[in-house]
Amino acid sequence: MKRIILLVGLACLAVGGTSTAQDIYSLIQSGRLDEAREALKERGGQVDSDGNLLFFAALLEPNADSSGTLLKAAIDRGTDDAFAQEAYYRLAQVQSLSRRYDQVAELVVAYTVKYPRGVYLADMNRLRALALEQTNQSAQAIDITDQYLKKKLDRETAQETLLDKARLLANSGKPIGAATILNRLTTEADGETVPPALYMLAATNLRAGKAEEAGKYYALLFEEFPLAVGLASLENQISSAPPTPARGDQAEQITSTYYSVKVGVFASVDNARAQAAVFKGKASPIDIVAKTIQGKAYHVVYVGRYSDYESAAQLRTTLQQQTGEKYEVAAR
Repeated sequence: MKRIILLVGLACLAVGGTSTAQDIYSLIQSGRLDEAREALKERGGQVDSDGNLLFFAALLEPNADSSGTLLKAAIDRGTDDAFAQEAYYRLAQVQSLSRRYDQVAELVVAYTVKYPRGVYLADMNRLRALALEQTNQSAQAIDITDQYLKKKLDRETAQETLLDKARLLANSGKPIGAATILNRLTTEADGETVPPALYMLAATNLRAGKAEEAGKYYALLFEEFPLAVGLASLENQISSAPPTPARGDQAEQITSTYYSVKVGVFASVDNARAQAAVFKGKASPIDIVAKTIQGKAYHVVYVGRYSDYESAAQLRTTLQQQTGEKYEVAAR
């Protein structure tokens, strides 16, 4: 009898010492990846036959192709409901990164049929639109995006989908439509789409040869979101771009045009004054000009005033060397 009790007790200890599926998933979610890998090792040969474990192995796999193979196997084997939808979404991500856009489309259709109200429905539709865009089917991508926007979406999803549409329009040679959407997104009081909207406005203006307009959006992005991705790239492009002509192709030949170094755009006039003070004694005049951007008042700080671009560019180089920052020459 004692032997039976002992064996039962050991069995209970063994079960209690083995990580459950939710335990392993929680380790992955919390970034404790080494512990998650150890927990999978404890399962040994069970991994190849268990859909949940295959899914976890896929999340821990650094190689995209290998991760995709594991995700396919997990879906085929079947996973708990808690992981099933994410398995489809992660596989669609992998296929998109691997540029297997036909497989992305198949996964989106399969997911939509199986989970018509799925938690990843918005993300899957965005991947589908991206796949169409990357295969030169932008018109269809815009149609799909428009159809999805007609649904009842939460605020964040609606903003993300609008951002996608703006990108699609911009890349389809429709900058006015793109700018209309992006300008709308920049007026949102909150939301994760404000930084990318400002970035896209700066980038599209750069492509259109409007360096000064691009500089405004860059400055707003820098002031409000100093850690935003892409700031350094924008800064380099703007600082090396020629100024936006005031009128015609040769602005420097127009007597009413002069050039200054634009050293900042600020929502707060106090911040603008503080920036102006940095350049006191370095060059003159120093102007703070009030402007309206997207219906909001901003203050642009200009240093110097020259009739030719070359002199302003020389001042810009000097100021950049003195401060370690990058600025742009603006035609005024």
